[in-house]
Amino acid sequence: MDVMQRRRELMGVQAGGLPRIYQKVECLQSQPGTYIDSGVQITSDLIFELTFKLLEVTNGRYIQGVYLGNNGVFYLYVSTGSAGGYLQLAYGSPYKNTTRRADTDKHLLRCEIIESVAHCYMDNIDVWSSSAVNKFPTNSIFIAGSSMGSSIIPCNTYSVKMIKGNKLIKEFVPCVRKSDSKPGMYDTVSKTFYTNAGTGEFIVPA
Repeated sequence: MDVMQRRRELMGVQAGGLPRIYQKVECLQSQPGTYIDSGVQITSDLIFELTFKLLEVTNGRYIQGVYLGNNGVFYLYVSTGSAGGYLQLAYGSPYKNTTRRADTDKHLLRCEIIESVAHCYMDNIDVWSSSAVNKFPTNSIFIAGSSMGSSIIPCNTYSVKMIKGNKLIKEFVPCVRKSDSKPGMYDTVSKTFYTNAGTGEFIVPA
């Protein structure tokens, strides 16, 4: 038995970084009203990474985050109108459509602010950039779903990472608390278990 394995056993932590009282799962599936409040605000040096998959594509529905007008908090949405069907998002600035159509494939979304301009990438391809970000939102980023009521698309969330000043500050892992089968996401950095901050409950796909 090596030293690290012994240390994990002593601390009650599994190899994946979760305490043994939690069971890691592949993803959480959102439902109307379900989301996790990350407690992290958008700043100039924050990098936000989200791995997700839509279960359907419906125009005019929210996927992740929260819409607060032009306040620039993160959200992901499927657009309507003449440009219907495109992924639309906001990140520290007013919303705008990306260059990618919504689909039911698994994707990695990465958002960051470079020289006062927000950029977002889908699977390492630059798909969106904003106007200059002059004022950062005070609301924190909602993940794993949306607080926009019933106007949502069910979405699987596989992982979320947040990096600030080149330091990992959040690493959310989908899991279930074994004692009561409560689904949520465990942050391996702060060692905190986050559960649904809204209504209803997450689904753990079989």
